[in-house]
Amino acid sequence: DSPILPGSNALGVDNLTTMLTALLTAGKISQADYDRQAITWTSATIDIFTKGLEVEVVANPTKNLTLRASYSHSERRRENFFTEVFDFFGSRVPQWRSLLANNPVELVTFNTAVRDLDSEMAYQVDRQNSPFGSRPHKLNGTARYRFSEGRLKGLFVGGSIRSNGKNFLSQNLATGQVYWGNETILGDAFAGYRTRMPRTKVPLTVQLNVKNISNSYLANVGRYNDTYTGVRRVYLNEPRSYRLTTTVEF
Repeated sequence: DSPILPGSNALGVDNLTTMLTALLTAGKISQADYDRQAITWTSATIDIFTKGLEVEVVANPTKNLTLRASYSHSERRRENFFTEVFDFFGSRVPQWRSLLANNPVELVTFNTAVRDLDSEMAYQVDRQNSPFGSRPHKLNGTARYRFSEGRLKGLFVGGSIRSNGKNFLSQNLATGQVYWGNETILGDAFAGYRTRMPRTKVPLTVQLNVKNISNSYLANVGRYNDTYTGVRRVYLNEPRSYRLTTTVEF
């Protein structure tokens, strides 16, 4: 049996309708019973776990220059798939099947729906075990220089590089082949001026931040389709943006 594709009565909604229809046709439930139990849902719960490590190094080669670098490696997995859906059918299917013991035609229809449900749920579990675009390796570097003397005193400038390793797209469970996406390298810059508010001693900082200077990697493939011939999911990065902030410290 072929599982129903995501977005088309996935997670057993269609199978529930078939089961209840078999019971109704056999006269084992009333129309009111059918209407009360023919519920629909579009999502279910999943537990997500992430573990990894992160290392950060900060250095001041001079009193005005600050360097910062960080590296992280993370592994993400999903567990406890659709427990409420499995519990729902697990408690009802045996009862409903026993009601149809003397109705062979409806019982065949019912058992077919159960097999379809098992196939569909197994398919959805396999999908959720996929990586969904996670990037295990990330590396960031930032440099900041401040001017402490002369006419430029109070001015600071800097920039950063955000490097993300290849994203884990899909794994063909039949062949074991793993599909990876592309790396991304994004550059940011900032400049600011630190002074005091006129006629006071209140610190004032004005800063301009520019993210994704090159306006690169705006769209990244997050997942292939089931045949690995096309794209199912795309992730969008923030385009080049400018932000001017003013901070007053009390």
